[in-house]
Amino acid sequence: MEQAKTNLGTKELHKNKSVMIEGGMYPRAKVMDQHVVDRYLMNGTITLVQHRAAEHLLQLGSRAGEWPTGADLSGTRVQGSRKDFVPAQAFALGRVLVRVKKRYGWFHAYLVKEVVLHDWDVAENELRMKCLREALNLIADKCMGGTANPMRLINGAAKHVKS
Repeated sequence: MEQAKTNLGTKELHKNKSVMIEGGMYPRAKVMDQHVVDRYLMNGTITLVQHRAAEHLLQLGSRAGEWPTGADLSGTRVQGSRKDFVPAQAFALGRVLVRVKKRYGWFHAYLVKEVVLHDWDVAENELRMKCLREALNLIADKCMGGTANPMRLINGAAKHVKS
């Protein structure tokens, strides 16, 4: 008997998560709310730009070793020690969090890190959600290399031309 060439997930997966079945030659299940920020986006609690900023922070956290992934031995040696490795992206993650801290304070930096990197759900607390949205907006505007809102560069150039 030939086995099906699909992975449509288990009953438990469909019960506990929002699952989309992708079509094609080999259909598969795709979990839509794997992370807390995915649920926030689906509920309309955060915008797509804020979600992209959270994904950017999650990528930096993954490279820095804050978010669990496979082993990465491409770090930099610290203080000449052979066994102390600091992943190179730890510095990039730190720069983003320091920028949030300088603009809004330590709680915003702590909150965005805990929500995005450690899946802390703060949806029940409106003040924390406001802090999260502010931090994500700052990351989107200042820390993503201009990819979040390309119109801000055009608007900024238009201001200089009018002057």
